Amino acid sequence: MSRTILRARAGRSAAYGVVLVALLTGTPMGGAAEQRTEPAMVEWLEPPLPTNKPQTAAEEEVGKAQGRTLPRPEVLQPALDPALPVYRPCQGHELQGSFKGTSSDVLPGLVKLWIQRFNKYCPQVHIDVAPPYAGSLGAKELIGQKIDFAFVSRELKPDDIEEFRQRFGYAPMSIPVAGGSYRHFGFLDAIGFFVNKDNPLERITYAQLDAILSSTHHRGGEPITRWGQLGLTGEWADKPIHVYAVKPWNGFEEFVRQRVLSTTDRRGEWRADLNFEHLIFPVAAHIAQDRYGLGYSGLAFVDAGVKSLSVAQNDQGPFYSPSYENVALGTYPLSRLIYFNFNHPPGEPLPAALEAFLRFILSKEGQQVVLDEAIFLPLRADVAAQARTRIDEPTPAASQATTGAKLITCAGGETMQPLALHWGSAFQTQHPTVQIKVDTSAKLSADGFSALLDGRVSCALMVREPFAAEAQAFEHRFGHTLGLLRVATGSFDTRGGTHAIAIYTNSANPLRRISLEQLEAVFAAAPQSGRVPIVKWGQLGLKGSWTDKPVHVYGMLPRRETGNPPGIVNFLQQRVLSGGAWRSDLRVQTDASGRSALQAIVQQVAEDPAGIGYSGFGFGQPGVRALAIGTMDDGPFIEGARASVSDRTYPLTRSVYIAFDPNVMASPDSPLPDFMRYILSSEAQRAIADDPEGFIPLPANELEASRQSLGYGLHLRSSSSQL
Repeated sequence: MSRTILRARAGRSAAYGVVLVALLTGTPMGGAAEQRTEPAMVEWLEPPLPTNKPQTAAEEEVGKAQGRTLPRPEVLQPALDPALPVYRPCQGHELQGSFKGTSSDVLPGLVKLWIQRFNKYCPQVHIDVAPPYAGSLGAKELIGQKIDFAFVSRELKPDDIEEFRQRFGYAPMSIPVAGGSYRHFGFLDAIGFFVNKDNPLERITYAQLDAILSSTHHRGGEPITRWGQLGLTGEWADKPIHVYAVKPWNGFEEFVRQRVLSTTDRRGEWRADLNFEHLIFPVAAHIAQDRYGLGYSGLAFVDAGVKSLSVAQNDQGPFYSPSYENVALGTYPLSRLIYFNFNHPPGEPLPAALEAFLRFILSKEGQQVVLDEAIFLPLRADVAAQARTRIDEPTPAASQATTGAKLITCAGGETMQPLALHWGSAFQTQHPTVQIKVDTSAKLSADGFSALLDGRVSCALMVREPFAAEAQAFEHRFGHTLGLLRVATGSFDTRGGTHAIAIYTNSANPLRRISLEQLEAVFAAAPQSGRVPIVKWGQLGLKGSWTDKPVHVYGMLPRRETGNPPGIVNFLQQRVLSGGAWRSDLRVQTDASGRSALQAIVQQVAEDPAGIGYSGFGFGQPGVRALAIGTMDDGPFIEGARASVSDRTYPLTRSVYIAFDPNVMASPDSPLPDFMRYILSSEAQRAIADDPEGFIPLPANELEASRQSLGYGLHLRSSSSQL
């Protein structure tokens, strides 16, 4: 029988009343933070979906006139995100106005429900959405100024955006208002990447997909054409990758192109030699029949026995499978969105009634409407907050002089973005003349730093210490040192993000503790402390048969192709090696299918009695022991635990930062110092404790040190003494 292989994390289906994977695995029901960790994967089989057929011309005409017939709702339905705001209509006056819009043929039912519920608050606002229902027609009518808005169940076509820009001199405004569906045919189903069921590959990153699919390679790296380049070995190593894709233009390929092949300011292009289909319908069948096939498809079109891949937006993960839970929670990166598109001339405010309608849709009450229809998925609070920020932010012609608002822009590490959005929203409530924008299209600390270097943002969200090359580039450009403010402690035992570092030895090894200087002598090629390199266990005080045993050191690749180290390596190089080089005989472990480099390091140490290596506490396993760490040779030596990471007594505790230009901070008109002071307030620090990434509020002494640094212009260098 043909089967579809699905893989998912063990964990709680937090958004639903039914637990699926946890029942299969016996995993305890933990908190929401478990969603982003990477526990052991489980695998189950289910039959493929029935084969769908393209709409007939008659069905298309009915859809334009009435909207498509709604599918049967999924058995599982998500709960609303409790962090969504309650709708608060304007008080003191009654909004009025008449607006005309249109929608895609899958949306008229949802849009009419939104209008009905909104009119309970604002009965004098008249909103009409009439046929024909078609996203492509709506975009054209928006350009022709025949309507005020268009609800479209996909991203706008590039040609439509360009035509709009040619007519008006600026792009249309597109605001996400709901999630797509999970796997309803024709109703904006999520997109998955698939391989043949015999393929051992389990997960893949955006950068790898870009290297496979595109001719532009905006995410860096060399073209990937063989399975061995993705870490497969044996018979798979030299086999070609046969890619199945959809010929442009198509809503599916446009979504993948924008999410995977393109970056903030550069549009990606497909490789010309892919196996293109005119429609998405046959892609799954091609992959099922081709042992070396790979391709993407809407989840509603998986009608053949294939294997789904977990996907991550960056090399460090986390990786998410296309499960219903991950799509509903918005953690799966190829979940789709419905957009409200309208003409927003720069420098002009939105009509008050139309803005109120949009804010209603983005509220708890508005997203309840999505849940009531039970076809599409409600927005999560962070996506809705970002959408509200788009409504609030000044348009290019709306300068500070005309609006009276001061603008703070942030970009950088994706795991810090929910915190930054929360801080920004709370700060704006207290400082209504300040606008705070968080660019969520940037995913990495490097993205934020690059924007800071180019003057495109006020501050960069850094989930790691700046690389030496970054600090040097900043000083070279601006003539002074980078400003860096520690704003939170990293996590303790998450498998991704800014977790504390554990030093592991084999459980048979009698060593129980080690100092930072001893670690430097173990890891470094030429210890900066002047110590002799430690190459035998006897140099650490072990006796008997251990005295002459060689020390086998396991670690990650010291440098990526970019020339910079991974964030963990960068931390250790600054904190332990004092900027020195790693020893040449380091036993390097790399990410491979189904196993990260950090997992591989622990596994190697568990199998090698003479091994020592670094990883996270979340990667511990039988056969290894985490050593107590001392700053000095005579101690004290601190065990890695949640308490010792929280109070920062554990020496390999990590931090997250905000980087900025000190000259901007020193400007008398800059709102940035007040925002920094807010982040270091008790209120803002309490929000960190609720953050799903597992970050930890700064302890009182460190918090006071960060506050004191505000009085000295925050001219802080990233050095080992400050990590």
